[in-house]
Amino acid sequence: MAINVQGSNPVIVDNSFSNLNSGVSVAESPDSIITDNTASNCVTAMAVDGAGTVVERNLVSNNQVGIAAGNAIILHNTIKDNIVGAYITSATTFSYNNLENNNNNTYCTGSTDVNASYNWWGTTDKTTISNTIYDNQDDFNLGTIKFAPFLTSPDLEAMPNQNLPIPTPNTSPPTSYEGTYTVTDQYGNTRQITANPNPSAAASPTQNLTATMHQPNTQTDGLFGLDIDKIVLILMAVIIGLLIVVIVLIQRKHS
Repeated sequence: MAINVQGSNPVIVDNSFSNLNSGVSVAESPDSIITDNTASNCVTAMAVDGAGTVVERNLVSNNQVGIAAGNAIILHNTIKDNIVGAYITSATTFSYNNLENNNNNTYCTGSTDVNASYNWWGTTDKTTISNTIYDNQDDFNLGTIKFAPFLTSPDLEAMPNQNLPIPTPNTSPPTSYEGTYTVTDQYGNTRQITANPNPSAAASPTQNLTATMHQPNTQTDGLFGLDIDKIVLILMAVIIGLLIVVIVLIQRKHS
């Protein structure tokens, strides 16, 4: 059975949708909640648009389109084995999702860049991740989907949990992205971040994050695999050595 809502704020929890044109369609419906559902073998599993609408902890698999999102908050979902994992725009908050084995993991639908950081893309290879994203690299009319920094392992919360209490709609953005995650930035550096959401601030996966470094695996850009600080120290030592040699030669010349 499909659920189609327009102009309301429904709570859609613990349902199973399969073999439908559209499993869930929520349009012009701010502050809706769509959580802990499974959707499979649909043309479009979930189509959502509404400021403050939360799509969280859903299992979306084997659809033509997993999630088509406009102005919505998409967190902690497993989106796998779809032709297109997710259509997203610059108005979409899209983080801490597991995207695996989709023909295209994400597809940009607007001309503005999209922040899709802190997701698991099924790999830590940046080239492989980029090849599963359809954006400005494929069509210059589209914005760029910015995927770094990204998770280096699957998000363990990104599955339905039917044991949780049924949520109620509210006008406050979710803070469910709290926790510690291992991420890799665009330079290949690995670190852990601790997300400490501030309920008084607007929801954003890039806000209110306190970064805690834990022995990062740094990728250096210096000569011979050395970082800049080491190169500076070596150059200083060489210069000092040359000055000593010059002083000695001058002293010998005048002795």
